[in-house]
Amino acid sequence: MRNLIYNKNKTASFEKHQTLLSIHQRQGGFTIVELMVTLAIAAIIISIAAPSFKAIIDNNRVTTATNDFTASIALAKTEAVKRNTTAQICPSNGGSDWSGGYRIGINLNGNCDFTDTVEEVELKIVAAPPSGVTIDSDLTKVEYRPLGGITNAGSEQTIQFDADYACTRTITLSTSGTNTISKQSQPCFWVNMINDW
Repeated sequence: MRNLIYNKNKTASFEKHQTLLSIHQRQGGFTIVELMVTLAIAAIIISIAAPSFKAIIDNNRVTTATNDFTASIALAKTEAVKRNTTAQICPSNGGSDWSGGYRIGINLNGNCDFTDTVEEVELKIVAAPPSGVTIDSDLTKVEYRPLGGITNAGSEQTIQFDADYACTRTITLSTSGTNTISKQSQPCFWVNMINDW
């Protein structure tokens, strides 16, 4: 009887050891099914996040282009007041095409040619905006007077900066020389994305 109890306990102990060993062996890695499910979920999350990431990039590019133009406005206004003459911001491509960048300079006759006389000087050249950013305006130039106001006809002039998934930013120039920046109300990303579909 003692032998039977001892053998029974020994068998139970051996089976318990085998069970624990097999559990440890099974927990060593992932099955193919688990791996495929994980990859599928990761792909879904990335496909949802990718357009959102594009919106962040586009918004940063539009903000950069708007800030560059605002800095150019400050330069033109400062130089007009300092030199007691007119200063212009003119599209590099001529006309009202601001897509190729723009130039800031002192021009006495207002024709955006900064080499007519010795007193005329080109102060700065700003390159075309980042890829995908558009600058839209009917203005052929922005001209500041010696007192800091703009000479363009009309009460207010606007310049818009936009990209695919970005919120449109608009610079409004008043005749007194002040400028304000307004941003398209949210959620511009979803509106632009839905319009693309």
